[in-house]
Amino acid sequence: MSPITIVHAEDQSLVLDGIVRLLEDDPGLKIVGKAYSGEEALALCFTLSPQLLILDLMLPDVTGVYVVQKLRQAQQPVKIVVLSSSDSPAQIEHCLKKGADGYVVKNSSIQTLREAIYTVTTGGIFVDPALKTGMESLASIQAPLSTDAAIQLAGSVKEDFGLTTKELEVLRVLASSTGRSSDIAARLSISKHTANNHINSILSKTGATSRMEVIQLAKKNGLIEL
Repeated sequence: MSPITIVHAEDQSLVLDGIVRLLEDDPGLKIVGKAYSGEEALALCFTLSPQLLILDLMLPDVTGVYVVQKLRQAQQPVKIVVLSSSDSPAQIEHCLKKGADGYVVKNSSIQTLREAIYTVTTGGIFVDPALKTGMESLASIQAPLSTDAAIQLAGSVKEDFGLTTKELEVLRVLASSTGRSSDIAARLSISKHTANNHINSILSKTGATSRMEVIQLAKKNGLIEL
């Protein structure tokens, strides 16, 4: 049997190279491409047609959820396993409902990632066993919902998406200002780079694909005042 072909998208070289080396120890897996941004991941998926994409959510140009949406809109058959540092139940469900096939946290073992790969490439849905507590049944996740439905779901459980105190502060300034990173940085006396990092983390944790979407999501969940 031919090995499973994989593209891995991760912007941290040490993380990417380390995981690639560990996966390549398995003769049933073959890394055919490495991407350091969301747009590069999309390009590799369209040109190489891998069977699987391992996808970080916090990429330097676009969010991982954006990549998932673009691939599903293009009806790409590639299976997608999200590999993230966040364990927010709302984010996990949102990723799966947008079209991801699996979700693994970065502090899990390489064996868990391998299990996820083999599960999704044979038609299953995989959620890191350490993350299933408090989530809805996987049966309900398998049927994708619209963005509005996903927002309503998150709102019904009053999910804070695991945002830190500082991220909530950035989110509230984002909603009450021009939305530019420079303005947020000035308001909070932080660097523009730090502001961008916080915003990328907020987008990743909430599953939003734009600053406007995350503001609307935050309003619906009571994180900022209407």
